[in-house]
Amino acid sequence: MNEDLFFWFNSWAGVSPGFDGLWLFLARGLGWFLVIVLLGYLLVRRAAGRGLLLITAAPITAWLIGQILKKVFASPRPFLVLDHVTVLWQHGSYDAFPSGHAVFFAALATALYFFNRRWGGVYFLGALLIGLARVVIGIHWPFDVVAGWLIGFGLTLGLYFLINFWSRKKLFDISDYPMR
Repeated sequence: MNEDLFFWFNSWAGVSPGFDGLWLFLARGLGWFLVIVLLGYLLVRRAAGRGLLLITAAPITAWLIGQILKKVFASPRPFLVLDHVTVLWQHGSYDAFPSGHAVFFAALATALYFFNRRWGGVYFLGALLIGLARVVIGIHWPFDVVAGWLIGFGLTLGLYFLINFWSRKKLFDISDYPMR
């Protein structure tokens, strides 16, 4: 099923130079754009406290855990094991699982959702597009991306409850900034 889904998504690559450029931007550039916009937003809002802690700690921690899992599972990328893959950008080798981009941006979107639901929704859409594009351009299996989303979401949810628990128990003093 993973292979069938991969070929279905990968069939969207190589259709036209314009669409290929769009997929490449979504896979490689959208993430940088989202991070830069978020940094500007946080500076303007002068974010502090639990919200800022979660927005910074969750994606970084999730990405580090994703990197450890990549070493443990050593999963080959689709273009290494399948014939007739349309590869728009060759990246990595035996480090497909989980998708680091999916882990990072799912964690970021989830953390941001607790801080600001509208922005969180936009970033969930961004995480979805980035993950999808990485399958389309031929460097991830669909399962890599879905697992990355689940890891990023789950870890951030756990950190959210942990930070709120610590804050209520006064285990550390951190200023209260609106976090739902």
